[in-house]
Amino acid sequence: MQLNPHFLFNALNSVAELMEMDVREAQRTLTRVSDLLRLSLRSAASSTIPLWQEIELVELYLQIARVRYGQGLAVDIEVDSSAVDLQVPSFILQPLVENALKHGLAPGHRGQTINVSARRDGNALELIVDDNGKGLDGLITTSGRFLAAQPSVDGLGIGLTNTRQRLTMLYGDRYAFRMSNQHIGGCRVEIRLPIE
Repeated sequence: MQLNPHFLFNALNSVAELMEMDVREAQRTLTRVSDLLRLSLRSAASSTIPLWQEIELVELYLQIARVRYGQGLAVDIEVDSSAVDLQVPSFILQPLVENALKHGLAPGHRGQTINVSARRDGNALELIVDDNGKGLDGLITTSGRFLAAQPSVDGLGIGLTNTRQRLTMLYGDRYAFRMSNQHIGGCRVEIRLPIE
């Protein structure tokens, strides 16, 4: 349950820069940072939260990120109405979105997209985060039910490692997690969770 300090520093630096150009937008962004921290503290108290609350956290995160990434970042969040009240691990989507921004996309470039979707599929909940960035470096390897970029699964960053460990702790082998390059470019992360 770690909020990336780089994100927080970048957000605060963006607020400082906005103070020179647009004080009202700087105030709105600072309020969003405050709301995100408040929501993250509330969500951290429980291992699972309703999907709508996780989406709310992701939306706040992306609103703040847009200050740095500019209008060239398009975001599409699509949630199946029958899934909004389902329980999901807290902070399951935010690290995936953060990875898309940090490793796939670049501030200031046009035509960048992040798509987040959640839908019920029978007795499972399917969560997908994809982007049109540079995709995964290296080969894809398989380790259990988790697919990841080389050099090894354990060599992944904190966000993905924590996500994998939390999913295993909560669901054992009843979940699926896959990372892959898209044929159109970019990375796609899929998580399939049992509905309990």
